[in-house]
Amino acid sequence: MIDGGDDCDDCDEIRNRFQIFFQIQDESGKILGDPGSSDPMGMGFVPRGWGVDERSAIAHKLYGLEKHLERLKSVLLMGPKGPKVVGIVGTTQNKGATGGSAPEVGGRGSNLSHKRLVEASGTVLKIGGIGKTTLVRTLFQDPDIQRNFSGGMFWVDVRKSSGDAFAIQKSLWKQLAGVKSLVDGDIFPMVKKELEDKRVLIVFDDVSDPETIRWAYDALSDAGRLVITTRDEHVLGTNGGAALTPTTGPPAAERPTASDRAQTAVLRLSTMGLEDSMRLLCRYAFGSEEPPPRFESLADSVCRECGGLPLALTVIGSALHGKDLDSWKYTLRRLQGARAIGEQFSSSSVFDCLRVAFDGLSMDDPRLQDLFLDLAAFPENEHVLVDRLILLWTSSRDVGGSENEALALLALLISRSLVQWGFDASGKAFCQMHGVLRDLALEITSITAKDFKGKGHGGLSLKLASKVGDLAVGGEPAPAGVHDQDVARRERVFLTGPASGEVLSAASQWMEDVTALGLAARREGQPVPAIDARKVSLMATDITSFSLPVSIPKLEVLLLGKNAQLADLSHDCLASCQQLRAIDLSNCTALIHLPKSLATLRELRVLDLSGCWRLRLLPDSLGSLAQLRVLNLHKCKSLRSVPRSLGQLVNLRVLDLCGVESAAKILPFEIGRLTRLERLDLSGLTMGALPPEIGNLCRLQYLCAKNNHLEVLPSEVNGLDQLTTLDVSSNRLRELPFSASVQSSLDRLAYLDASCNNLKELPPTLGLALTQLTMLNVSYNPLETLPCSIGQMSELRELHAWGTSIRLLPPSLSAATNLKVLKVRRGVGVSEDAGGGGEIQAMQRSLSGLFTAQRHSEDQLPRRKEDESGDDEAAAEDSCLDFSSLRQLVDVDLEACPLPPPALRSLMTVSGLRSLTFDCRNADLMKGEAPAHAVDFSGLQCLEHLRISSLMPSSLWPSLGQLPKLRELELYNLSAIVRFARLDFGHLRHLEVLKLSGSNSIMFPVTVGKLTQLRELLVKGFGRLTHCDNVNFEQLTCLEKVSWWGCSSIERLPKTLGKASKLTSIVVGHCPRLSFVPKDVAEKLKKRQVSFFTYNICEPVKYF
Repeated sequence: MIDGGDDCDDCDEIRNRFQIFFQIQDESGKILGDPGSSDPMGMGFVPRGWGVDERSAIAHKLYGLEKHLERLKSVLLMGPKGPKVVGIVGTTQNKGATGGSAPEVGGRGSNLSHKRLVEASGTVLKIGGIGKTTLVRTLFQDPDIQRNFSGGMFWVDVRKSSGDAFAIQKSLWKQLAGVKSLVDGDIFPMVKKELEDKRVLIVFDDVSDPETIRWAYDALSDAGRLVITTRDEHVLGTNGGAALTPTTGPPAAERPTASDRAQTAVLRLSTMGLEDSMRLLCRYAFGSEEPPPRFESLADSVCRECGGLPLALTVIGSALHGKDLDSWKYTLRRLQGARAIGEQFSSSSVFDCLRVAFDGLSMDDPRLQDLFLDLAAFPENEHVLVDRLILLWTSSRDVGGSENEALALLALLISRSLVQWGFDASGKAFCQMHGVLRDLALEITSITAKDFKGKGHGGLSLKLASKVGDLAVGGEPAPAGVHDQDVARRERVFLTGPASGEVLSAASQWMEDVTALGLAARREGQPVPAIDARKVSLMATDITSFSLPVSIPKLEVLLLGKNAQLADLSHDCLASCQQLRAIDLSNCTALIHLPKSLATLRELRVLDLSGCWRLRLLPDSLGSLAQLRVLNLHKCKSLRSVPRSLGQLVNLRVLDLCGVESAAKILPFEIGRLTRLERLDLSGLTMGALPPEIGNLCRLQYLCAKNNHLEVLPSEVNGLDQLTTLDVSSNRLRELPFSASVQSSLDRLAYLDASCNNLKELPPTLGLALTQLTMLNVSYNPLETLPCSIGQMSELRELHAWGTSIRLLPPSLSAATNLKVLKVRRGVGVSEDAGGGGEIQAMQRSLSGLFTAQRHSEDQLPRRKEDESGDDEAAAEDSCLDFSSLRQLVDVDLEACPLPPPALRSLMTVSGLRSLTFDCRNADLMKGEAPAHAVDFSGLQCLEHLRISSLMPSSLWPSLGQLPKLRELELYNLSAIVRFARLDFGHLRHLEVLKLSGSNSIMFPVTVGKLTQLRELLVKGFGRLTHCDNVNFEQLTCLEKVSWWGCSSIERLPKTLGKASKLTSIVVGHCPRLSFVPKDVAEKLKKRQVSFFTYNICEPVKYF
């Protein structure tokens, strides 16, 4: 899901990545719609230029939740007098609930009809999709909240954390301590100790059982706060037996009674008003907040039918985007005549609207409904990787076709707001379903195939599963006498985890019913019964075996992943599934062997065994799976051997052998036969060389061979003309085989990672061989230079060379006009003169001599002809990199490369820079230059982070005040500045982070006290500094954290430090003489308002 507004830093990157959807839609247009249509909206595609930008803006706007956000902020920022726990619940109340008048649905005096909002008289309804999670996620991004909770902000998805107390504690502990390993035993004491005296904000999202979070009330310190989102207000009703919230009257958040620390403030989210509903609907339907003239009355009626529910308005608005008047009228009639799908769901008004959108999917493509239902096969709030989902879809009969076609169908679901999407920490695209949408899909899948009357153009007629005796999603058994029939009729069985009691009982109940059906037939001497299930998902349900005495001849997809206790698969049951196309056994860590019947599944396309680290053997006849396209053995490190029949899988497209060291023995013999491979992962196999037969993989697009012992790459790699990604990091490579002199077909290679190797140089013609490269990473190699041909990489966007010995950049790099990220930083332990090479040092001396001679000649001959001096300057500028042509640069780190003055001047003209790190070592050459040639920062109007090492010329200092967006400034190696204390920081009014390091000054700049927006101050390596009393910290009203590190002479903390009103953290390390602390700081320490971390200081400290 896209979070943030138009000014989000990641919006450009997200927009670029999402273009793949648009490209694939164009290629698949003839399949999904009429290629000759002049109206692309008629094809149901994501509209170009709207899908990402507009949705970013929509996500940033709350549409009716603004007042709730301000109310929530005010409660959380009340300090010690505020409530410790804040609950957020979405409800609407009928007249009979309180005996008074019914509350207004929209909260703005609107007269929205809520005929389907209140289904039961005198009850408070539980509403999903009303914006609880959206509100809290927006709260997380608020700067005031982030500054107030200096101890950290932590989010726990309760449903995703298996719904039990231990799993929730473990999830929180991993965030608190950064621990990724398994934690056994009672971890509550560790959590409580970690939270002690910390000002933290913890969010428990989607809580259904109060017992699972009761421990958190005791774990939080007085400074901590807990936010709970739930659909059931009774979850917030008790805390150790004491009533927390009244059930009547105004919300506690509106009347905070801070005297009672046990009380919970409740924020009740009501449905949206007509005005906000109209804005939200029109934003998704028309791309603006007002409807066109002809649509005004229809939009008003649709808003009323959606009942002010944000999720319903979003989905219906997306479904109507680009539609004509007739489509709007048809949708309105459907909304007016919608019936509830499930009587057991109290939020049926949401289901009514969402069902209309679901029915309308058949108008765009008949397969979309099946794909939408398939997403419910994954656990709630699961981040499903797009690559994984596409592989599963293409393996089933519902989609078939190519991956591009499946990706285009996914884009349609995203454009209809039925699927959310985003990118994880590793940059991989994922998608997920909203909880209410998943509930809708599960309710539909619980209905047997016989109860579907048709799917044509929204005419899907559904009967309640409870009326025909089918098994409900919640696990309630059907009436006696009809179980056998209903269990056999269900086509989709989605009973996924987390393993809460409710879901676990549903999975167990289904397996017990199926087992009873088979045993009954056996007792009566009848043939083995068959059930109609086509897709079964029992993911994360903690089942121990999948052994059913029935046949499942129609089964196509079987998802059993994330069942750590699963150790047994039935041989006979699996043998009956001859139509099976996909099996997911990922992370079934108890699985040791596979049944031999697995090799008999002739239709199998996908076999996912990733994370089964105890798995020892694979069937020897694995090669008989002639249709297999995906084989994932990622981290199956206990496999004793890989069958030689692997080479018979001629249709294999994806092969992941990461960590399977035994596979290295058969690769040279079998890999060359897999000519249809597109993705190959050979990382962590401890191989000494790649087999030359890899050149036979003419369709290979992705090759990962990191964490091996490779010293050279075979020249056959140059023949992989479809290759787009190559990762050979963390090896022992001495050279790369890419050169213009060698015949190369790598015209599509876009990503090359060769970091952490032994490369001393790159091929001189690398840029000519890899002209389409967009990302090059050669970090942590003993490189001394970059090839001049690198300028030929016209598509290059990122160049990473951290931890190298590179000192100068080739001037030809200025031809890479699409470059956005440039990072060249010297490795740890590389001396100033090491690794430079005689050629580089000579070039540096020539440049220095050139500028020195030029200044000397100007002094001696002030009336020299302008054309002669211009020739010298032009020669100098031709010898160094010109940044003026690199207009796309956003992030530049050149700490290892001292920039000559012409290069520095050109760098200052790149107006789009946001982060800049550079070395001023050669800046002293600019002293005495003409004003026209002076260097300043005034052109970097977008700069937010500036890091400068070595001495910065005084001429650059005043121009820092002309950077309106500068928020973070780091100055290192300040020892050469004799009068550092006289520097004027007063003009940096907007600075929020200031880090100063390596000065010999005995005084601290007094003007630091003028930085009223400063939030963090770091003083490091000031060896002669004794105190900072000259700085008035009382003026630093936003200061939250201050650190002194390595200041060996400092004796006391500043006298006014305790008067910084928002100070929450003090860090002092390696200051052996520090012995005095102000008394007002000591008082804050006693009140636990400030955390004080010390390391290697004089103890005990004294107070003054």
